[in-house]
Amino acid sequence: MIVALLFLFILLQIADCLTTVYILKQGGREINPFMNWLFGKVGILAALIGMKLIVTIALVAVWNEWLTLGLDAAYLGVVGWNSYQIYKS
Repeated sequence: MIVALLFLFILLQIADCLTTVYILKQGGREINPFMNWLFGKVGILAALIGMKLIVTIALVAVWNEWLTLGLDAAYLGVVGWNSYQIYKS
């Protein structure tokens, strides 16, 4: 089960990157102040990929089913929100 949850987590990370980049290219803004700051320091794509890798590696290191499930739910909300913003525009 944890492998499936981790696979879903990785898919959601990719979807978050794709939808975030799309929204930013359409003139949207990043609502996470840390990520917004990081975008200015290293660029959007480098910041997104770097943070996604760090979070994924940390999650694998912890290897906890409930944490993975919780993060999946959280990122499902983020991707859902991003998708709604794209649909709305």
